[in-house]
Order: sequence, then structure tokens, then C-alpha cells
Amino acid sequence: MQRVRGLRSVALGLTLGALACVTYFAVVAQPPAAAASAAAAPPASALVGDLDLPYMGLGVVWIRADGLVLVEIGDRQTMAFRAEASGMALYEQDGSVSFRKQPPATGSIVHQFIPAPVAQPALCSAAFHIVGYLDIDYDAESGQLDLGVDGAKQAFSARFDFSHAEVVAEGGGANEPPVRQAGQGATCQCECDGPSGSSCSASKNCDPGYTCSCTCRCFETFSNCTCSSCSRIRATGVVIVEEVSERVDR
Repeated sequence: MQRVRGLRSVALGLTLGALACVTYFAVVAQPPAAAASAAAAPPASALVGDLDLPYMGLGVVWIRADGLVLVEIGDRQTMAFRAEASGMALYEQDGSVSFRKQPPATGSIVHQFIPAPVAQPALCSAAFHIVGYLDIDYDAESGQLDLGVDGAKQAFSARFDFSHAEVVAEGGGANEPPVRQAGQGATCQCECDGPSGSSCSASKNCDPGYTCSCTCRCFETFSNCTCSSCSRIRATGVVIVEEVSERVDR
């Protein structure tokens, strides 16, 4: 699958709220791609339902500080899974954001995933959020899923290995219970207090067994708060395959 191209440098103000939240996953060894077992790799239907892959079209990617990755695929469906992000970081280089263990020669950090507990990660603003042209493909033999988004101000690309992940069946126990705070039944929420009164908040209620993510971005003159669609978690223990993104033209 072609890698998406970066467009412009990331605005550092977009991530100030998200940097306060940390992950709780333990560090795991990443198995080499060549060792992926075809028998262990889940079918595409277990991850994306009846969506035809490869998919190219509008979409949204949310990445939470606890490693939750939630993908909104057009206006048809969503998928969510838990990635082992501990010890990694999201770095931006030349407008392109990707997972890395070590920083690139040039660029800046978007979010550092720290192996420390988060009591209620659903109440944290998303560590990363991008809207744009989504490119997603899955190799059922290796269990590797390629995900990319070409957004208005930046691009994102990542590869995930599902060959050793635990697939969560419909109604399985790995989904999150609703988070309740201050008498409200919000499954996820965030808020920001920006300067000059530019404050906002966002919350989302999901059915039991479903999860979501919110992002609150505060700027000097305005703020923006929004939440994702609700989605059930389809897999846990997903490995992030670190790779160097190649900038190519479509």
C-alpha cells in the first residue's frame, strides 16, 4: 500500500492537553513480521466486519493515551482495538506523523506513551486525532494492517500486527464499562479552559460494551471539542510495527 504524504508541520498547540495523559500497558517484545503465523491471524471480517478492503475514502483516526485506536470509516462503520503503545511515541517529521521508539533526525514529538496507569483514560483528551482521506488494507496471511490518513494539515501512517492479538467476540469482556462522573453517564469526555474565555467541553454516551474518544483543543482565540462515534473493541494486544514512512505522491 502506498504511504500517505505529509502536508504541513503539526501545530504544537494541538497536543498540549493530550500530553498530560499516560498509558498503562506493559512493554512487550515485538515479534518480527516474518514470524507471523497465518493460522493465528484473524480474518478481515473479525476486524472490519463486511467492509471491503482495501478501503480508500474519507475517515477519522483517534488514538487515545492508553493505546486505544479508533477508526471511523466513512459514514458506514467503525473499528477499535488496543495497541501495545508503551515505550513508543508519535513523532511528526515533515508533516507526517508515525509511531517510533526513537525520535527521527528532525521533527517533533506529538505524544509520548508512558508505561504508567491511567485511572480513567476515557476522560482524557485524545492523544492524536486526524480527519482526512483514509487508506486502509489488511493482509490476512501475515495479520498486518496498514493504516494511513492524508489530512488537511498533516498525514499519519502506521502498521499494526494482529497475528498474536486477542480477538474480542461480539459482547466480549474486553470492552469498557461506561464511565460515570459528576452524575453524568458519559462514556468519554474532555474539556479545556482556553485563554480569553475560549473554553469548550465534549462528551459521548455509548451503549454498554462500546467505547469512544473525545478531543478538546484550546487555542488563544477559540477552542474545539468533539467526540468520535461509538465502537466496540475488536482486538487487544495489537503490536505496532515500527517503520520509516516513505513520502510518495499518489
